[in-house]
Amino acid sequence: MARPTVSFGPDALELRFHGVAVLLAAKRRVRVPYAAIASAALEPPRWPPWWGYARFGTNLRGVFCAGTFVGPGSRRLMYFGSRDARVLTLRLVRGLSWYDEVSVALDAPERALQELELRRKR
Repeated sequence: MARPTVSFGPDALELRFHGVAVLLAAKRRVRVPYAAIASAALEPPRWPPWWGYARFGTNLRGVFCAGTFVGPGSRRLMYFGSRDARVLTLRLVRGLSWYDEVSVALDAPERALQELELRRKR
């Protein structure tokens, strides 16, 4: 499965989904302003619960998760699979972004986190 690509602009990062991932995640791209990022880390994936969430995308629990999940007090964008030990997780400031959290598996998550931290310090 093709992973999203990340690009870093002057004021925001952009995640782009490709191929069948567009259908699975029900998204083509997501833009996250640096000012909206409260914290960023590499973490194990946190799977959404089966019940209590509105799902716009795909959730095969324990196998693959892609899409927007809206539940009590949270709005999460997730894209990862069972083989992903760590995903880039962004916790966002409500009001500056529609999402509260973005968790994505990337090809080089360590490099993306380093670049993100450099951009946020500017």
